[in-house]
Amino acid sequence: MPRARLLSEGLPVLLALGRPDDALAVSARTLTLLEGRSARPAEVRYRQRRTRYRVALAYLTRGLGGAYLQPLLGPVRDHPDLRQARTLLDDLIAQPVTGSDRDAILLFDMLLSRALADPDPAAALASVDRAVALAAHPYEGARPAPCAPRCCCALPAPPTPWPS
Repeated sequence: MPRARLLSEGLPVLLALGRPDDALAVSARTLTLLEGRSARPAEVRYRQRRTRYRVALAYLTRGLGGAYLQPLLGPVRDHPDLRQARTLLDDLIAQPVTGSDRDAILLFDMLLSRALADPDPAAALASVDRAVALAAHPYEGARPAPCAPRCCCALPAPPTPWPS
C-alpha cells in the first residue's frame, strides 16, 4: 500500500501541472495496487475513495481546460469531462462514510469540487451550501475554499476573452 499511497498523493501535482491525462493513468495504476489484500481494510477503502475522488478531479481539470490551481473558477458551459466528473462525484458523495474526521473532510472537499464541476450556478451553490452545512466549527465554515465557489455562483460569467 505505500506505493499506492505515494502515487495517489502525487495526483494533485500532476493536475496542478495541467496534466490530467497523466493523472488518470497514474490513478488507474494506483487503484490496481489498492485491489490487493491488506491487513488494514479500512485504510484501503479510504485510499480507494480518495483516489477515485482524484480521478473526478482529473476530469474536472480537463473539462475546465487548465491547470488545477487556485483560483479555480467553475465552468461557463458544460463539457463531457465535466459531466463525467459530476457523475463520479455524485457516486462518491452518495456512498456511506464513517464518522471519522478524514472522511468528513473528504466529503466536504468532494462537495466543493462538485460545485466547481457544475455550470448551473444554482446547482453549484446547492453543493457549496451542503459542504458548509457539514462544518463542525466556524473556522471550517469560513474556509476560503467554500467562499470562492459561493461568490462565483452568484456572479455573471466574465467576458471571453478577457479584455487586454
